[in-house]
Amino acid sequence: MILSRILFSPPGSKMVCPNCKTESGPSLFCYVCDAYLPSMAEGVKASIPSRLGAYLLDGIVLLTMLVIIGLIAISVGVNVSSVYRDHGLEAFLIIFFGGWLCYFGLFVSLLAHGQTPGKWFMDIRAVEKRNGAEPGLGRMLLRETLGKWVSGCFFGLGWFWAIWDRDAQAWHDKIVRTVVLYRRTESRKSLALGFLFGALVLFAGLTWASFDHALNNRHQNSATFTSKAADLGYGLAQSNLGASYPHSQGVPQNDTQRAAERGDPTAQYVLGRMYYHGIGVPQDYKRAAYWYRKAAEQGDANAQYNLGVLYKSGLGESQDYAQAATWLRKAAEQGNAPAQDNLGNLYFSGEGVLQDYTQAAYWCRKAAERGDAHAQYDLGSLYYLGNGVPQDFAQAYFWIALAASGKLEGVKREDVEQLLDDAASHLTPAELSQVQERVRKWLEQHPPKVE
Repeated sequence: MILSRILFSPPGSKMVCPNCKTESGPSLFCYVCDAYLPSMAEGVKASIPSRLGAYLLDGIVLLTMLVIIGLIAISVGVNVSSVYRDHGLEAFLIIFFGGWLCYFGLFVSLLAHGQTPGKWFMDIRAVEKRNGAEPGLGRMLLRETLGKWVSGCFFGLGWFWAIWDRDAQAWHDKIVRTVVLYRRTESRKSLALGFLFGALVLFAGLTWASFDHALNNRHQNSATFTSKAADLGYGLAQSNLGASYPHSQGVPQNDTQRAAERGDPTAQYVLGRMYYHGIGVPQDYKRAAYWYRKAAEQGDANAQYNLGVLYKSGLGESQDYAQAATWLRKAAEQGNAPAQDNLGNLYFSGEGVLQDYTQAAYWCRKAAERGDAHAQYDLGSLYYLGNGVPQDFAQAYFWIALAASGKLEGVKREDVEQLLDDAASHLTPAELSQVQERVRKWLEQHPPKVE
């Protein structure tokens, strides 16, 4: 047999190549046509350049897969993180390792047939040295790992060994007894292509499912965010929320968190209120102060007022009445009624500003005339005491009565009624009737706001 003649022929013995009829030495390959003498049907010896090309392609494919899988995993992770902050890393890891699992499956499938992705592209494969059979997965794994590591030692001498070796074997080939040939059967090509297509479809399906899940939850989360903003009485959020219901999904263009991070003062104010009240997010006064400041610095009156209140109360910021007065004044000058009343109170108490009852009455009146119940109560009290304004029990009764008819939080009802009765006791029946008529007309002209 040809095989026995090749393997067991003594050194220097000659044989005739069945392919080109040339007399060859004791080698697995013909010197002239590179035919694989043990089994002509298996192919011919692979050239050194083609093997080098396969090695380089393996590196390029590995790097390309790293970039593609990494970018997709990062994109999915960021998308999921925008909805579930604590699960972005989990999504990244699932997609990243899922993608590599698909690639590893393709790699192992090729390896079981004596190939790597680079060899597949170059149309070469490793075979059993003695008979051209497939070496099997175990031997190929040993060849591609430990074997190639050994070949790389001593400045890559093991790789160059294939250049002058009579059977064109590098050290990793000698370790597992393989040679590298041109030609791959069509059935194996179809198998590799089929597996590659299946792996790509599976990976694409997993990626799309992750995107779709994150997107749907993002819509729902956005709608919840907007709904909470609407619950806080914010008109823009209410209108956006209402517009979303006909489409049965979230508000894709009103993602409050993203809008706030882009610098939208409206979104920053709403996000600040959510952190302040703990609606939709954990309650966090420092985060509330952070977003209020962002919006306040852009001139948002509501944010300026709320930031001033935080400075006044010492929540989220160190208590600082001067800073409170600064931000409350900015909001008050824009017509913010609660800010006007709070600024008036600072002037009354002399906190953060010089005590000035006239200024206190001025700012409380501004807010009272805009319908602020607290300001009305404060202005009535100033008239009752005669601080900053001439003492006037009729005016005191008028403003306190208006406050009592409104939403007056933080003040005991019995205290209001007591002050109202005290003011009324200083009025004649005619004066009391007259001022009560003024109250009735005011309420007709300024109906209470529907919350």
